[in-house]
Amino acid sequence: MPYAFTVTTPRGQVPIELLCGTLKSLKGEDCKVFSVVGNEPYFVPHFLKHYRKLGASRFIFYLDRPSEDLYQYVINQPDVTAFTSKMSFGTVMGKYSNGALFRWHHLLNDMLTEKLFSKKWALSVDVDEFAVLPSRFSTLDHYCHYLDGLDVVHVGAPMIEFYSETLAQLDHLDSSVDPFSACQYFDCGPYYEWSPDQQSPKPIYAGIRQRLFEKVQSQYPEHFEQIVSAGYRYQPPKMWKVPLLKHGQGVKRIMKHEATRPPSIPQGLALVHFKFFPGFIHKVVDAIQQSQYYRNSMEYKLIHLALQKFPDYCLTGDRRTCVYEGPDTLVEARLLINN
Repeated sequence: MPYAFTVTTPRGQVPIELLCGTLKSLKGEDCKVFSVVGNEPYFVPHFLKHYRKLGASRFIFYLDRPSEDLYQYVINQPDVTAFTSKMSFGTVMGKYSNGALFRWHHLLNDMLTEKLFSKKWALSVDVDEFAVLPSRFSTLDHYCHYLDGLDVVHVGAPMIEFYSETLAQLDHLDSSVDPFSACQYFDCGPYYEWSPDQQSPKPIYAGIRQRLFEKVQSQYPEHFEQIVSAGYRYQPPKMWKVPLLKHGQGVKRIMKHEATRPPSIPQGLALVHFKFFPGFIHKVVDAIQQSQYYRNSMEYKLIHLALQKFPDYCLTGDRRTCVYEGPDTLVEARLLINN
């Protein structure tokens, strides 16, 4: 494969291979959509369909360990430019000032996007994250034009995890079922408070995952401690990101979740995060085997334990459960600002 360019890392220069599309395709003022894509064949077609409806005309994928079928599917999409490298997704590159490990996939989201999208808007999301705009905006470009008028160069977004009535229910659904049909429920917010003088927001609530893990901890404390490690105080996941950013304007993203300057609009859009989806058990098992996510895929191990111990537990009986019926539902749930 031809090398498109190299990326400077603490481990030296990493050549980036161009798999399909051209560097010229990255030009233009329209908002691009960037994602690091692993071997996740369920999501890619639904992801493309969702963002095409939001007016996206160019997708930039970095492929990590795709199957041959997924690889062929991606490179045959006319609106996709895809890259890869020989570097492993979870390779440790160093540490941030706060002590957190800096991995290759963080570099891709924080630095590769700066290289690819200089002076341009880009939405950087995982392939299981589906953006929802305030209802008066029909496309990403429409929304970015509005932000330009406000001199805003980045916005924050809550990560809203949708779920089905039970975990077991998802095992019986075909991959043709889109994620919004498979999982229609979410927990109301707010999930955080983000003041102008804070680089990181104050967490309030972490949605269904927090509920699920609290149930695991209360009913199976020994199993929970084996996974989380004795003496370690479990911290709920960060339920926010800074996905939409105009690059080259003095603000840079930090590990997906924060930026060098706090966003003036902390809930400017929403990211529907499909941690649960048809056949998600395969992703859980793969994540555990690869051990490349946070704390050796600790949260995937907790999800796997929940699936083993109470697959038929009703997730929708909580007072915080809401049914998604469009962007205004998220506004009512205090998870989206209707700009």
